[in-house]
Amino acid sequence: MLSGSMIRKALPALAVTAIVGFSFLATGGGALGAALTVVSTYGYGQTVPGGGLLKGGPGSTGVTPGEDVFIRGNDDGNWMNHYNTTTTGTWSGFVQLGGLTNADPTAVTTTIGKDVFIRGNDNQMWQNHWNGSAWSGFTPRGGILGSGPSADYQNGTTTINVFVRGGDGALYYETSTDNGASFTGFQGLGGGLIGDPGATSWAAGRVDVFIRGLDNQLWHRYWSAGTWSGWEPLGGILTSGPSVTSCAAGHLDIVVQGKGGGYYQMGWTGTAWTGWAAVAGSWTGPPSVTCRPGGGGLVDVFGRGLDGALWTVAEPAH
Repeated sequence: MLSGSMIRKALPALAVTAIVGFSFLATGGGALGAALTVVSTYGYGQTVPGGGLLKGGPGSTGVTPGEDVFIRGNDDGNWMNHYNTTTTGTWSGFVQLGGLTNADPTAVTTTIGKDVFIRGNDNQMWQNHWNGSAWSGFTPRGGILGSGPSADYQNGTTTINVFVRGGDGALYYETSTDNGASFTGFQGLGGGLIGDPGATSWAAGRVDVFIRGLDNQLWHRYWSAGTWSGWEPLGGILTSGPSVTSCAAGHLDIVVQGKGGGYYQMGWTGTAWTGWAAVAGSWTGPPSVTCRPGGGGLVDVFGRGLDGALWTVAEPAH
């Protein structure tokens, strides 16, 4: 876990760089890549209401069929709603999962079920596991979290990584190699971040993590071939932590909240960053993005709307 000595140790923060430009789109890569063929269009380019009342932003994970969306309700409890995208985009309705949280949740789908991770009211990490028929209930996993967590699952393995902002403002992560049954304890990755990190894996042995740096731009670091890369600045002017997903090996989609409250999407096409593009809708909290299972090249973006309820919109994946 994040011990007191680890938190007191000052880790190097990201260097603050000047941000030059007139809007959120001040920096970034080239033009948005060619549009993908969209097979299932429900919710594409239009916001779809999901009900409920939530604090902050949601967490989501792809399941069959559709996605499970997790929120911190106005009662600080943990709630889940299932979004079925295979036909008409219907919602199942919210189910309470127990526990209390003071930050946004995160979730992953594994070969043996689903796992939800939260920051509890004691600021340590808690985990709830779905085994296919029942929830385990929340179990403490330790640490002193300075943000909500972000989790990734490496397909083809039994490995889950969970990333958090530590009490010192730096990035930490811990790993489970047994589908979430046990964890290694937190390790530091340095940097300095505001809000929650975002992480995903496109293949075994590859993990990409993104943060909102101290200069409010997007920063990126990845694990490959057994080593961590250095930090890479990717521009933008963020007002939330990032959310990221990968719909194919070598591809990434990142969604953030920017100036004015709007959502913006950037992708890695396998060879280049696309630059930023606006996402439809009006939002009042951080986003969550997940690949639509069988969705013909769509990502579903979830967030809190102007009415405090859950909303979603679909955009092409990169």
